Amino acid sequence: MNNGYQDLSCSAYTTNNNHTREKYTEFAEHIKVHGLKVDSYFMDNNIFIKNFLNGIDEIIINEQEKLIRIVRWDVGMKGENFAPDPARTKAGRLNPEKVAYLYLGNNEITAMKETRIKKRESFYIGTFRSRTNLKILDFSSDREAERSKVNSYKLIIDEEFSKPLKDSDEKKEYLPTQFIAKLIKDKGYDGVKYSSALCESGYNICIFEANNMECVHFEYR
Repeated sequence: MNNGYQDLSCSAYTTNNNHTREKYTEFAEHIKVHGLKVDSYFMDNNIFIKNFLNGIDEIIINEQEKLIRIVRWDVGMKGENFAPDPARTKAGRLNPEKVAYLYLGNNEITAMKETRIKKRESFYIGTFRSRTNLKILDFSSDREAERSKVNSYKLIIDEEFSKPLKDSDEKKEYLPTQFIAKLIKDKGYDGVKYSSALCESGYNICIFEANNMECVHFEYR
């Protein structure tokens, strides 16, 4: 894979998935303590950072691909308010507080389950497409197949990205995945794709710049 990340990979690194999970946990605990800004020594020497892109595919989202977003608030006359307001954006699995990423599902069922729409609850549903070709990293996986591989950071990151948010979660619990997303964004990628934990065979796409997507149709239900 030629995606500009060669400096972060190490093809000679081979152990097993238990060790890989341990290395992720070490990375995550460091980020929970030190936050999103870390020193160059950590960046240059942390095993997770040096290896987490092994086996990750780069894909293109084009204008033909339709994605779905569901929200509970008024989206405006033309659907202009589907994107979250940064001033009101809470910390999420990938986005820091007051940073508005656009989360989309691959279809209506996935989006409804991810949004946890209840029976007889009203909502707006919008269909989105990209304004231009977007380059994203694909962490979605066949998890059973990934478990048979050594050093599957793809499996670990896919599981971490797709964990459902809980009201009881502390903000620091999101810092490791926010750090990964920021690292990917800083390298020039437009977003990430990852599996849905709530919809079997479904997947989500997180776009870092909401303006890169346009709402082509929406309705109130």
